[in-house]
Amino acid sequence: TTKVAPVRRQRLLRAKGVCIINTGSKKGRVDLRSLMSQLPKMGISNVLVEGGGELAASLLGEGLVDKIYLFIAPMIIGGREAVSSVEGSGVKRVEDALRVDGMKIERIGKDLLLKGDVYRNNRRIR
Repeated sequence: TTKVAPVRRQRLLRAKGVCIINTGSKKGRVDLRSLMSQLPKMGISNVLVEGGGELAASLLGEGLVDKIYLFIAPMIIGGREAVSSVEGSGVKRVEDALRVDGMKIERIGKDLLLKGDVYRNNRRIR
């Protein structure tokens, strides 16, 4: 969280055993690069992020994702206002898109799991 998080709430969460990391902010949100730089000091080298499309876009945009595990459910939601798995502003040109290499597909129940390494400009992230 950032310094603007309510202290009372932090105290309640800590009392329940939650580890809270106070880090800098960027545009009113957690500075993800700063947060990720603190994790190795805590012995954390891998992070599984299960968040919304904005968080996914922010992590990808900051170059903080080196592997992607993407679940696809056999459902069609549709709609112009529907939330997507990666939101943000996207790329203007297809050649600027991130690439996924070494793609593997696995069936888990009715869902598909796609996993692979993330590349930008033909270079593996990180």
